[in-house]
Amino acid sequence: MEKYFHSEERIKGIKAIFTLFILLAILSMNSYAGNVNFTATTSKNPVSVGERFQVTFTLSNADGSNFRQPDFAGFSVLMGPSTMRSTQIINGQMSSSVSYTYVLQGDKPGKFTINPAKMTVSGSVVQSNSLAITVEKGSTSSQQQQSQGAGNSPRPRSSNTQVADYLKDKLFMRVSVSKRNVYQGEQLVATYKLYYKSDVQLAGIKSSKEPALSGFWKYDVDLGTGPATRESVNGVAFYSKEIKKTVLIPQQFGELTIDPLEVEYIVALPVNDGWWTTYQNFPITINSTSEKITVNKLPEPKPSDFTGAVGSLKFTSSLDKTQTKANEPVSLKVTVSGNGNLKLISPPPLNLPKDIQSFDPKQSENTSVTTSGVSGTKTFEYLLIPRREGEYKIAPLSFSYFDLNQKKYVNYQSDEYILHVEKGSGTSSSPVITGATKEDVEFIGKDILFIKTPKSSIKQESNSFWAGTSFFILAFLPVPLFIFFLIFLAKKKKDLGNRALLRNKRASSVARKHLKQSKKCLSKADEKRFYEALSRALWGYLSDKLSIPLADLTKDKAVMELQKFNLNEDIFNDYFRIIDECEFARFAPSQESQNMKNLYDQAADVISKMEAGLK
Repeated sequence: MEKYFHSEERIKGIKAIFTLFILLAILSMNSYAGNVNFTATTSKNPVSVGERFQVTFTLSNADGSNFRQPDFAGFSVLMGPSTMRSTQIINGQMSSSVSYTYVLQGDKPGKFTINPAKMTVSGSVVQSNSLAITVEKGSTSSQQQQSQGAGNSPRPRSSNTQVADYLKDKLFMRVSVSKRNVYQGEQLVATYKLYYKSDVQLAGIKSSKEPALSGFWKYDVDLGTGPATRESVNGVAFYSKEIKKTVLIPQQFGELTIDPLEVEYIVALPVNDGWWTTYQNFPITINSTSEKITVNKLPEPKPSDFTGAVGSLKFTSSLDKTQTKANEPVSLKVTVSGNGNLKLISPPPLNLPKDIQSFDPKQSENTSVTTSGVSGTKTFEYLLIPRREGEYKIAPLSFSYFDLNQKKYVNYQSDEYILHVEKGSGTSSSPVITGATKEDVEFIGKDILFIKTPKSSIKQESNSFWAGTSFFILAFLPVPLFIFFLIFLAKKKKDLGNRALLRNKRASSVARKHLKQSKKCLSKADEKRFYEALSRALWGYLSDKLSIPLADLTKDKAVMELQKFNLNEDIFNDYFRIIDECEFARFAPSQESQNMKNLYDQAADVISKMEAGLK
């Protein structure tokens, strides 16, 4: 009896395994059938009356049978079908295909449709796409070309015009955009793609001219080294390869143009030279198409705290501690994350009690540029220094952005922070403003920082003037002084004729002067004065070089002006990074002298690069 039950259980187990095997086979067949690709392509479209061209039906990733060709109404079948089977391995994946090729000829002008071909795959009938072919009236030149064999390779030492004419239907570029209707500040992706026929061999790139893309912020996507793919354009089979992909953020509304990309390729073509076919390199300049997009203005009214952030974003903030001592720094960190124009987001303003001093925030980014746009995080770190003991309320920070999914403005507000400040170390917790001079009078709370004291000096009179050498020097000095004055006046008049040029010439000397002062502070290990002098040198150089008064100079204005010089973006990013580090280090814990030396060397190097780029 026990043996009977064991054998029955075994039979049930075998049935379960067999059922599972059948189910897996059905699923695999469905998956396999889902990868079946049956396409129809043509070698040329449009064609001329009497011109020969090819139509190919290709079945990929399947074994088919019972091929049934369509009727080729409007065309004469000159040859076919010729059958070809192929197998290829790309990135470790094997694929196979079978193709059926016909040589056709247009009988009369007009637009004709070649109906789908059919095949049987795994018991089911699959069919290809249809082809719409335009047949045009034949011209003398096309008939001559046909009599010589349309599409023959150029002869040796062919002119650039002949090569361009031969390649006009075999090699071209197009630009496509992910969106044609966007909001101001919304990301879109422009893709420049190269199309070429199988008999065109690209030997290299001689030169290229980047598109201007005026009115956009642009960020290139790393394409890597992917293989070319097969693609049908108007029914014609081409190899295609993405050569440039750029994330664009429009900065103005209206109709904007995606400019064409220009590339000069070296193309290796087979040439007929008697009995032998050889290859010859030809330069050919290819311009892509252009595209127009419509940029819509952001809705009104805009929130008061809106600074241009667009996308799908989140906002968080944190205070590193809620209890500190007077004159000790506190860090307030704000983070914006998500997908959008992160690189263009400005720091939210602070509303602080009058006894808390703050500085421009230190900015850091952790972003990536992909086919879905710019995503990641952008962080602003504010350094806060409470100058008196007490309890302070830091008002919530407010951040608004335009949400593309909801098509409306979304507002985030941080929590209200309460900061408890105890009396600082030392004899007094009265506020001290770093960088202030004794001639400055500033108020924080009810305290006066410094009181200007009059300077006094004692001058001793001398009764020996008429008998000394001073009298004779002053008697003969006016003549050379007058000549020197005339020379100086002429030079001054010439330089004042172009004040911007004068400021430009002075830029390097002013920078060296400030750097010299910071170097002295470095040698004395005077940390406070070193960072002050280095910051003044960098801002002063920009003010003189760009002819912008220091009082009107901001980071955004400086970046806009520097971009007019086609300066490498990395240079002015390093420039402002050093400025931020100087401002931050003035109130951060003590730095090592080695770090100060490195920052000084970086400042000298970036000023040299800036000077070379702005000439």
